[in-house]
Amino acid sequence: MKKRGKKEERAQAQIITVILIILIVIVGMVIVWNTMRPLIARTAERISLSRLKIDLEIESAYINEENDAAFVSVKRGVGKAELTALKFIFTDVNGKTYIYKYPVLSGIPDELETKVYKITALGVRNQNSDLDDLWDFVYIVSIGISFVVRSSYGK
Repeated sequence: MKKRGKKEERAQAQIITVILIILIVIVGMVIVWNTMRPLIARTAERISLSRLKIDLEIESAYINEENDAAFVSVKRGVGKAELTALKFIFTDVNGKTYIYKYPVLSGIPDELETKVYKITALGVRNQNSDLDDLWDFVYIVSIGISFVVRSSYGK
């Protein structure tokens, strides 16, 4: 029989140490996963996208003859979210976008309700610059709508 040298024993000890460290890490990951999985599953059950789904549609929009006001008819479909504001997005011929935020105090449509909103040009702000606000609706080519939703935390 041949005797082993000290170098061979050290190499075997290092390999065993590495294997033990890998096993300890795997066991630790299994323990963490088994404790976190039920928490993640319970939280995932409470998340519902139906609260965020809101169907808003612009039925009609027109600008008066003086070009200083837009009248937009908005129909709200089914959706349980609590709206806090509507945002009307105006785009001009140059591609600039202007936003008018209509607060909840001014009347947000309830589910399955249609409302007509009068928006004056002086309240519409340029999305990118405070210096280039809208003065009239002469060059507006499209109108879009978006909404602001209050989260369950009131933010």
